[in-house]
Amino acid sequence: MGAGQHTAGHRRPLRRNLPALLLRAAVVLGLVIGTTAFVTSDKTVTIAVDGRTRDVRTFAGTVGDVLASEGIPVDLEHDLVTPMPDAGLRDGETVVVRFGRPVLLTVDGETRTVWTTARSVSEALLVLGVRAEGAYVSASRSKRISRGGLELDVRLPRHVTFLADGKRHEVTTTAPTLRTALAETGVRLRKQDRIDTDLSALPDPEQVVGVTRVDGKRVVQEKAIPFDTVRRSSNNLFVGTTKVVTKG
Repeated sequence: MGAGQHTAGHRRPLRRNLPALLLRAAVVLGLVIGTTAFVTSDKTVTIAVDGRTRDVRTFAGTVGDVLASEGIPVDLEHDLVTPMPDAGLRDGETVVVRFGRPVLLTVDGETRTVWTTARSVSEALLVLGVRAEGAYVSASRSKRISRGGLELDVRLPRHVTFLADGKRHEVTTTAPTLRTALAETGVRLRKQDRIDTDLSALPDPEQVVGVTRVDGKRVVQEKAIPFDTVRRSSNNLFVGTTKVVTKG
């Protein structure tokens, strides 16, 4: 009996302290869950913008969120973002952003505005599918393209034949006009010569242009022209004298 009383005496404090123990356990569990959530949300990611990279610690849940928090606005119509902005963000992720650049591109006289994420002229020509080998390009191919874009004039090589002086004068050229292309052949065009096309025009591929020489000489020739002699009497002259009024 004494032993039973001794056992009961020890159980009563446990029952009285049970709510407190449960509360403590709940607090500890909450701290564990909160710490786990904090650790899970905290990420270190790499952001590469036009080739420049930096590491960022963030609690952002998506790619778009971390870009917004870092003050990097993007336009999906022209910019390239990988992964997509609505993709979930994972620890260790690398986010790549390449901004679009407008290029006012003229190829052989035809002009259009195109957008590219290329950062140099040579890369832009490759991306835009312009076969620029041997072509005239108005800017250095190593030139960097700013976000403001640039104007680019490209002239592809053209084969042109000039027919002059009984010979064929052929040239492969990127000249802006036929006149310049003709000068490259060494053929001199004189003021009186004739040509069958507009020399200020851009050469067409495989164009054939004829040059007609015009030679002129000034010739002076004396020739007797028959005429009639008209004689008239005059009271102002002595008898037997004559006077020529108009020499024939």
